[in-house]
Amino acid sequence: MSQLEGRTKPLVLALMEASAGGWSAVVSPDEAARLSTWAVKTALMRELSAGTEVDRTESYNHLRQQVLPPPACKVWLGRHAGELDFNVKQASVQVRRFDRPWDQGEVRNALWSCLTFCGLSFLVYIVDGWGVPTPSRDPTRWRPLWPQSAEVRFPPRFDVSGRDVLEAVTVQAPSLHLPDLPVFEHHPDGIQRRRRN
Repeated sequence: MSQLEGRTKPLVLALMEASAGGWSAVVSPDEAARLSTWAVKTALMRELSAGTEVDRTESYNHLRQQVLPPPACKVWLGRHAGELDFNVKQASVQVRRFDRPWDQGEVRNALWSCLTFCGLSFLVYIVDGWGVPTPSRDPTRWRPLWPQSAEVRFPPRFDVSGRDVLEAVTVQAPSLHLPDLPVFEHHPDGIQRRRRN
């Protein structure tokens, strides 16, 4: 992993310069994979150092063996214009699987992390398996880095603020949809109707 740090450092420095100088940069798919792998590794190490009780052995093994983010992972990059610097926001969320009955109780453990420093914000989403909705973020603020098969133009149209960073980690709607459950409504005549979400 120390080789990853060495290969990623020039990319991070170039993005920091672009962010500070107000000019644009183009990130190739290979560079986006390298930046994403570094961001995922950093997010996992931060979670581990905080004493998590979530078992992410599969994510660690995949990262170590493939030197790429785990399959159900997503990474975005934003240009930060705010007070946060050398800051990590992190939230662990249990998400019910949508490919199982809603009352089965099986959950996935999702980790949201945002690494903010020197005008950059790397937003990382890691989930320990399939069956949960794929999250999305506003592309005018967050450029998708992983998975990515095309060049990424940085910076996005709008900067992210400290509030944007906090909301990106803590606000899960609308990406986590409600399950398709029956909803009972009370009719004014006392008759209940049933509808679906």
